[in-house]
Amino acid sequence: MDISTYQEKSFETAMYPEKGSGSILALTYVGLGMGESGEVQLKLKERLSQNSIFSDLSEISNSSVGELISELGDYFWYGAGLATELSINLADEISEFSDFLSSGAELNLKLSGLGLGISGLVQNELKKIIRDDNGIVTEERLLKLTHLIVLYIEAGYELCKSLGINPLLVFESNVAKLSSRKERGVIQGSGDSR
Repeated sequence: MDISTYQEKSFETAMYPEKGSGSILALTYVGLGMGESGEVQLKLKERLSQNSIFSDLSEISNSSVGELISELGDYFWYGAGLATELSINLADEISEFSDFLSSGAELNLKLSGLGLGISGLVQNELKKIIRDDNGIVTEERLLKLTHLIVLYIEAGYELCKSLGINPLLVFESNVAKLSSRKERGVIQGSGDSR
């Protein structure tokens, strides 16, 4: 599943007020959700506290990998959702996921921290849309948000690569999980055992 298909399929699973309207409420919902990068950081921190890092997936249990893939799916879901609300086509904006970041186990927390930092910058831009721009997304703000969302997605992609996880697998897993929840009427709530 490529990023374009993921953006489309993941949005089909979305259920929140004013979905697809690009309204300030919809933007705020998905923008705040980009804080999921903190959940990814928590999974990495838990592994580090056990004196181990995600340098080799063969060293980690299937449940740990599954939990991380689930959190990475949520991470990408909110980034793709915000892009969709802003009518940003990620495939058009992301020419290629670059190798501008080096690989290595110590990079994992830096990358997840980058995602968390970027989500904070996105949330700050959304605050300014509400406070300074009367809820209207100006061209200047849209350009800033586009660059931040692309960087957020690229950081998640690079994190996956550094962990040896195929991000396309994360996309497929996330859409399958959320589609199943939606079909069963349990998309809302929290926890993975819904």
